[in-house]
Amino acid sequence: MDLNDDTMLATITPVDVEIDELSEEELGALAEQMEEERRQKEEMMESLANAINSKFQNRASKRAAKEGQWLRAAGLYYGKLSVKDYYMNGETPWSRDLESDRPDVNVVRSKCSIAIAQTVSMQFGTSNKNWDLFPDKRDPSAENAISCALMSDEIEGQLEDSKYSYNCRQAMWDRVVLGTGILKGPLSVGKLTRSYTQLDGSTTWVPSVSVDYSPSLVRINPWFFFPDESTNVVDKLNDTIEAHPLSPLDLKKYMKHEGFIEEALAKVLETAPEEYRSNTYAEFAKLSENNSNLFKDKYLVLEYHGPITRTQLDKMDIEPSYDSVNGEYYGEVWVCQNKVIRIELESIEASFRVPYYVCPWEKDPASVLGFGVPLMMEDAQRVVNESWHMILDNSSISSGPQVAMQKGLIEPANGKWELTPGQIWYLTDPQVQIQQALQFFNVPNVTQNIVPIMQMAQGFAEEESGIPLITAGLGSPQLADTASGGLMIQSASTTLLDFMSEDWDDNITEAAISSMYAWNMQNSEKAEIKGAFSIDVRTSTEYKNKQLHIRDLEKLSVEAAQNPEMAKYIRAGELARVRLNMMSLPSKSIIKSTEEVEADEAEAAANAQPDAEMVALQLKARQIALEEAQLAFEGQQQQQRELWDHEEKMTANQARLVESQARVAVSQNEKEIAMIELAAKNEQAYANLGLKEQLNRENNQTKAFLAGLENTRKIQENQLFEKELQLKREIGSGI
Repeated sequence: MDLNDDTMLATITPVDVEIDELSEEELGALAEQMEEERRQKEEMMESLANAINSKFQNRASKRAAKEGQWLRAAGLYYGKLSVKDYYMNGETPWSRDLESDRPDVNVVRSKCSIAIAQTVSMQFGTSNKNWDLFPDKRDPSAENAISCALMSDEIEGQLEDSKYSYNCRQAMWDRVVLGTGILKGPLSVGKLTRSYTQLDGSTTWVPSVSVDYSPSLVRINPWFFFPDESTNVVDKLNDTIEAHPLSPLDLKKYMKHEGFIEEALAKVLETAPEEYRSNTYAEFAKLSENNSNLFKDKYLVLEYHGPITRTQLDKMDIEPSYDSVNGEYYGEVWVCQNKVIRIELESIEASFRVPYYVCPWEKDPASVLGFGVPLMMEDAQRVVNESWHMILDNSSISSGPQVAMQKGLIEPANGKWELTPGQIWYLTDPQVQIQQALQFFNVPNVTQNIVPIMQMAQGFAEEESGIPLITAGLGSPQLADTASGGLMIQSASTTLLDFMSEDWDDNITEAAISSMYAWNMQNSEKAEIKGAFSIDVRTSTEYKNKQLHIRDLEKLSVEAAQNPEMAKYIRAGELARVRLNMMSLPSKSIIKSTEEVEADEAEAAANAQPDAEMVALQLKARQIALEEAQLAFEGQQQQQRELWDHEEKMTANQARLVESQARVAVSQNEKEIAMIELAAKNEQAYANLGLKEQLNRENNQTKAFLAGLENTRKIQENQLFEKELQLKREIGSGI
């Protein structure tokens, strides 16, 4: 049966009469009517449960491709932490036998971790509140502003109670790794809470269980989310189904919950959980370990959100609080083992949308579920792994020599052909040398040729993922050498992640906070928090711009305080108010409104009445100040006169000193002239004496030379005479 089937008969209007006034025949007819209503209600609920279960089975059977993508993404992210034998495609490089497991380099997980950390930081870097409420311009009254602040505090408290930031962080992990982050709410399903009350007249406290219906926003695991397949736009989803694996204990807890049908839960618990053979649970259990017991003995509970017709509501005795324009209402139906265990209308009336907020990382044109970072880096991861394997293989075979043996010429003594230390070998032929039987050779190491390929793959990983290492404070080959260049790259490196954060704000934050505001306007019992407000989402770009605005406002405040000309054009009060509003204050209540400031100034002016004693003290203080000023002035004048006298005396002394120095200079000049003239005369005398001495020295040298010649001549004559005598003796001629 389809959920929109209106073929059932109209509800029999109950008879509003006193039972005591009815006859036996009328009582019998009334009993038959009530039995017919009960039967029709059971049939409607059974048909509704069958329709939801059938729709779920149909959707689960058609999304094997998307689940296969999630398995590949999880395998890429977890790397060695995940099992290797569950991939559907046997040609993937990671589908090796576990026995031939090889070292890998996981570049996917680091990129995913950077993306997750950056998106979380952009959303919750300053506080857990990444949004705010402001009074609507249509109602600028002070009362509306006060209500706005109270509503903001109320929603913030509700989000803290539901661990909003924690759920967002989990959904951001889903978005980066699996490709889709999902939040649900605000839902007032309620959660069981335990409190203690003291017994009267006793010191004993006993526990009591109640249901807290505060709205909450929770993260939804994409593996258990089955949206409408007829659209790829979240706002156009006709209905959604969420799967819950619940244990018998979980269902028993719901039996005490006011929103669940206790009788239906009791019937479900009478039966054993049906075997759920879909790959959804089985494959999800294999993400990190093949744990077949992860969902063992769990009931499959389906949570449906979608349209329900007015006829179906009438059959189940549910009266809407408003009239629908098309005869359909959005409702919430929980089904377990073909039994409706909960049925309620939507928490926010007339919203006409499912309470799910979906944000993909990379949009899938065929689905509201997108693609994650691991799939975008799959090829780069494959190249990195293969190049790393080649590096290890080449390093291994080139780390030592290879051996070639002629087995017929040699044999090991221990019968083992492996090369071991101290190995003994026998030569089978005594005429053969060992070099003929055993030779070694080395394999070339080409690691340096493979490393650039691996580095290129890592660079492609940055380009394909759009997540450079610089966003994590690590090095990047694109980093400039200059400080300004590095700052520019640092600022631009998060551009893509800024866009992803703004996309999260558009799809998740703004829609979720708007729904929280609508829920409180509809369901809250606190009248003082209600009013016309607008939601302001603090996007990452807005946060950066806000920091620039705060910096400029601070510079303007300093300049206005130091420059009177600038201060003429600045409203100091408005400047201070804008600076306070730009600050991330824990509460806006500490800032006075314009009306409060004006009231304080008026009160201060009204209370400024003159006091006689105070006036006398002020006059006396003023007189004392004048006397002190007069004494200071006279002292300053006396000091100035003494300074002038001192300067005059110093000037006269300086003049006399200059005159003395001039006289000394004249005397010094005259002395130097006399010394110069005397030196000139002495130089001439010295020159004449030198010339005479030189002439005498030359004459003496000439005389000595002539005397030497004369002596030489006499010696030669004596020698000649001696020779003549010797000759005469020899010839006997006589002397």
